[in-house]
Amino acid sequence: NIPSGIASIGDYMFTGCSSLKQIIIPEGATKIGREAFYDCASLTDVDISNTVKDIGKKAFCNCVALTTVVIPDSVTRIGIDAFACCNLLESITIPASVTTIGYTDSSESGLMHSIVDPRENLTIYGYEGSIAETYAYIKEIKFVSIGSAPDTGTGSNGTTIGIYTEDLTCQVGNTLDITAMAIYPTNLAMADRGDITWEIGDTSILEQVNVETTIASGKSILRVKGLQEGETTVTARTTDGASVTEVVKVTKSGQSGFNDIVGSNGTRISLDQDAYDCGVGSIL
Repeated sequence: NIPSGIASIGDYMFTGCSSLKQIIIPEGATKIGREAFYDCASLTDVDISNTVKDIGKKAFCNCVALTTVVIPDSVTRIGIDAFACCNLLESITIPASVTTIGYTDSSESGLMHSIVDPRENLTIYGYEGSIAETYAYIKEIKFVSIGSAPDTGTGSNGTTIGIYTEDLTCQVGNTLDITAMAIYPTNLAMADRGDITWEIGDTSILEQVNVETTIASGKSILRVKGLQEGETTVTARTTDGASVTEVVKVTKSGQSGFNDIVGSNGTRISLDQDAYDCGVGSIL
């Protein structure tokens, strides 16, 4: 058993643990890291606690004995190939809380990337009008409704929107690109989609540099600049009222939540998280 009190399941923590049959993600853990359970060939039972928000890239990839997955209401993001190559997987339940499906390691929206291999015997269970239903439609996977989605900010035309930039940390004096993606109902005409607008909560901390929006794809990129240390919100909103809000952290130059290094030409490089966990005998 994984002990309680841990904040996350680290990247690659249980990779290749072929004898692992059951796993319980304890209360308090908020993230399942990249390839955390990759190639756990005997894993048949996964219990994810209702505190987990993020299931990382290839987290359960190649878990060939897994047949059923129920994702709790706390989860908002599922990484690319999270359940890929799970050849016996017959059902996956995705709650309305999930707003990002198939995100990648870049700031580009990964909404249309696969999280599971489409197969005739696979069914996605989810709410009507949710991202899960849109994803199933696009990937041609059987979808079974478990009810109407709760009010999650969906617009009057049925549009949903999410912010898909993983690292929302910006240094004072530097810029940050924040990507939002709107998902429009398939029967909504282009002329009825309208625009995507942005709002910054505290413009003394963060200022807008420019916005690039492509309505055809539903993608909008807000470029902001850090003015002073602090935290503020950014909100993306569609014409029909769908909206999403995230918090951006602005740090002093030379300091970042993700250990950024800035080069002489303004190039940034960083590790993808603050801390890493590596189990005995595992690869990191």
